[in-house]
Amino acid sequence: MSVRQDANVSSELCRNEVRRIKEEIARVICLIQLPRWQQRFLGPHHVTVGHQLKRAFHNESSHLPRWPLKQFFFCVLPAKEGGETPILDCREVYRKVDKDLLKKFADKGLMYVRNFSEGLDVSWQSFFHTEDKNVVEESCRKEGMTCEWTEGNNLRIRQVSRAVAKHPKTGEMVFFNQVQLHHSSCLDSATRKSMLALFKEEDMPRNVYYGDGSLIEDGVMEKLDELFWTTSVSFPWREGDLIMVDNMLVAHARQPYVGPRKILVAMGEMISGADLN
Repeated sequence: MSVRQDANVSSELCRNEVRRIKEEIARVICLIQLPRWQQRFLGPHHVTVGHQLKRAFHNESSHLPRWPLKQFFFCVLPAKEGGETPILDCREVYRKVDKDLLKKFADKGLMYVRNFSEGLDVSWQSFFHTEDKNVVEESCRKEGMTCEWTEGNNLRIRQVSRAVAKHPKTGEMVFFNQVQLHHSSCLDSATRKSMLALFKEEDMPRNVYYGDGSLIEDGVMEKLDELFWTTSVSFPWREGDLIMVDNMLVAHARQPYVGPRKILVAMGEMISGADLN
């Protein structure tokens, strides 16, 4: 082996080791900050191959009692095509959204509903890491959720949370939620039609309502969708790119993509609703 070849091999080994260390740091940062039952869903992303649907804008864990203030994205492997992570200034959304609608969201808040149905998506046993219904009920109580056992050993949980918030450090008002990620109208039309053929509205796997339980109109979601995408910015991922965002100031989404893609996500500086008062 020539000196040049040896140097190239050493350089590649060094890059692989740096990549491995960064992945491990991302994993550890995420897991030490989160309750055990959240770790399965908020840990670093694995390699995924192709996804034809875009992922809606959301502030990470904003529907829960605790959420990360800092969020890191590290590109290990960019998609062959697409796969961007658009970001959205939540201060700008707060300023631009219709004032009457904003007041409605601020006054009522949001109610997130999740139904765990046997054979569909993750089971409640896997989500809560237990087979004991009493443990599930206690976990929900501690997290401020209500739970209801429904027909067929299924589970429905409800979480009432804010739709807008004041940033604990900057004092700025932000549109802070996951309304687009959870609302059934944001599914593609074929998926939504199939879901409604299988489930009643209240039995949909995921949904979101105004905080008093009333329906959020599809027309409202259409206006928000237009505002989000016209206000957001996007960029193509390159291997080794690293971005850090303030999770309360910035929401993120994901564009469809082709081929394998691996983006690591780490989170830190967990805060709660009490920190906003």
